[in-house]
Formats: sequence, C-alpha cells, structure tokens
Amino acid sequence: MRRNSLIFEGISVHPNKVYEEAVRLIDDYKRCLKGDEMKSKPTYENAPVLSCWKPPPVGIFKVNFDAAINSKAGYVGVGLVVRDFLGHVKAAKRISFPILTDAYNAELMAASQAVIFCNQAGFINVILEGDALKVINDVNSSPPYLSRSGHLLEGIKHEAGKLVSYSFVHVKRTCNEAAHNLAKSGTASLCNDSWFDQVPACIIHVVAREQRVPRS
Repeated sequence: MRRNSLIFEGISVHPNKVYEEAVRLIDDYKRCLKGDEMKSKPTYENAPVLSCWKPPPVGIFKVNFDAAINSKAGYVGVGLVVRDFLGHVKAAKRISFPILTDAYNAELMAASQAVIFCNQAGFINVILEGDALKVINDVNSSPPYLSRSGHLLEGIKHEAGKLVSYSFVHVKRTCNEAAHNLAKSGTASLCNDSWFDQVPACIIHVVAREQRVPRS
C-alpha cells in the first residue's frame, strides 16, 4: 500500500509508520483470538520423547531452537527454525553473542530468542522444541525462579504469555538437527540473520530429509 500510494498518488508514508501499523494490526489480531481457554498449558511432561522430527498439527507452527558454543572463537550461536504442518520452513533465524555464560544459560538464551522471534514475526500458535531437558523442565516449572538464571526464565514466560497458544517440549537431538546446525553455523563470528519462506543453505539437506518422514 505504501508503494502504491507513492507511485499512483504521490503520497509518501515513512517506513516507521508502516511498521507501527503492522504491529498494531498484529496486536489487534492477537487480542481477538486470545482467551483463557485458548492458552496452552505445559502438559507434555509425560509425553513420549520423539526420536525424529515430526510436523505439527494443522494451524500450529513448530519452532525448533538450539544453542552451540565455540570456545575457540568465543561465540555462542543460536538457531531457530519455524515449520508448518507440511514441514515447510516458514522462517529461520541465526544470531550469535560473545560467550558470557555456560551451556545451560546459552540454551535459555535460545529459548528466549525463540519466543521473542515468534512474537515479532507473528507466529502466535506454536510448539517450541528444544533438546536441553533441564531448560525445558525449568521453563515449564512455576515461579518464583530463585536461581541465578531466574531473570531469563521470567523473561521467557513473559514473552510466551503474549502468544495465543504455546507449549515447550523436550525432544532428542535427532529431532532438533536443523536448529542445531543453524546454531553451529553462527559460532564463527557475530551474526544476526533472518529468513522468511526460505531455507538457509546449511540446513537444506536436513529439512529435505525430515519432510520425507511420514507422519505417524
């Protein structure tokens, strides 16, 4: 609309105004859908742990997240992959940080980046999968969070609360290969890359293989 207004009417709208309107529309959409009865509670503690990646139900997006540490280079890489019920990659993100923490907190950072990205990109009905059992258990626990990482857990729950429905699920590393490879590819240097309706080159082979896995 901004482009058409400029071309056909000679009216220029600042990009910040377009962004603000997009954010407002997404917030309006969330408020229309959101209700206490729709808020997903963490109910996956006793679910069997999958051995390979499976697509989500129709209307739900599956978000795999992982962190990787490169001690030699001094970076933590985080990888996020969002797929639909057909296994198509709808979005992906790779971001890295200087190493300032341990593996547990790196995985918490990955979980945090996952829910922030979902809110920013408009994926509001999601299953978030990670392969760090303690992180998933801690995120699924109830406050207060008294550990040194409590502020990270509170931030994750706060961001997740903005979604219409969500659940955090533990999976084996074999189910999380795409996110792991993407995270690992971001550990060589600082980066902040996003893809929408595109598959990052470093995980094309993983996504193609997992799309061929039959739905059980």
